[in-house]
Amino acid sequence: EMVLMLYAPEAPIDQRNTVVPNTIAESLQTWLDQSIGSGRVYDAGFFYRGSLVKDSRDARSIGLTVRLEDTQLRFLPDWPVLSEITGSLILDDEETSIWIDSAAFPDTRVDKANVEIWLDQDRRPLLTATAALNGPLDGLLEDLRASPLSRYIPADTLSWAIQGGQRSNMTIQTPLTGAGVVPQVSFQTQLSGASLNPFARIQINDLNGYLSYSSAAGFFADNLLGVLWERPISIDISANAGNDPLTQIKVIGTLPGQELSQLLNLPSLDWVRGTSAFDLALSLGQDRANLSIQSSLEGISIDLPYPIKKSADVAWD
Repeated sequence: EMVLMLYAPEAPIDQRNTVVPNTIAESLQTWLDQSIGSGRVYDAGFFYRGSLVKDSRDARSIGLTVRLEDTQLRFLPDWPVLSEITGSLILDDEETSIWIDSAAFPDTRVDKANVEIWLDQDRRPLLTATAALNGPLDGLLEDLRASPLSRYIPADTLSWAIQGGQRSNMTIQTPLTGAGVVPQVSFQTQLSGASLNPFARIQINDLNGYLSYSSAAGFFADNLLGVLWERPISIDISANAGNDPLTQIKVIGTLPGQELSQLLNLPSLDWVRGTSAFDLALSLGQDRANLSIQSSLEGISIDLPYPIKKSADVAWD
């Protein structure tokens, strides 16, 4: 039996293969080579304990620990690079852990993150990554557009004026081998005081609640609360995650009669008074959009000659 321990106070991270054992799974070695970019490691420690007999895999214990500073990491090949990483990497036999204290995607800060890679019973490596994100909402959308989730974000939202902050939690789970593997992704974003201007004359303010995504359901939200035309609204979002993604946004609120002039691009309608409940439905695909607003106009009076004249207690079908 041999015991070997090595220590390096500082080294470039691209020299890691000097001490990473070549006995780890080939797919794990490939992931390490492709995913970990530039940077430096500190307080690197390596240990080996066990048999020197060639076929005595189970009689060995191999470990590597390093402290990461200003390092780059890409969870998967088609995801944005995570940079400015401060944290640690631990390789314990055939399990790998990366603990991240702070980092950044191009437009989003990462408070905490963790990557775990282990072998299943068939010795296939599995990856789970979790991250806590914060920053501007439009920055999060930019980073998502640079990921495989971009196909589920309607192209029309590129022209939307979006402001406000967000705090999000994201999880990625995937095998690292196999043809046609599709990672399972989920995240939940907390909106606080956000604003959204999807179309002229429709400015949603003080948007609060949770927007979620899963690989199975696409984007969804229940009972987001906001303000439109200085009156409260609720918003539900649903989507399909198939080959032709379609996002449905439904808004329930109150329509002031005077806002009809803005919606219809008409001069001020002094002869329209009151308010009425409305339903807004917005359907968004990658290359199409459809907007409809429905209201019975009950609660709104129209002071015009017959047959346009209407009292507030009358509902129009």
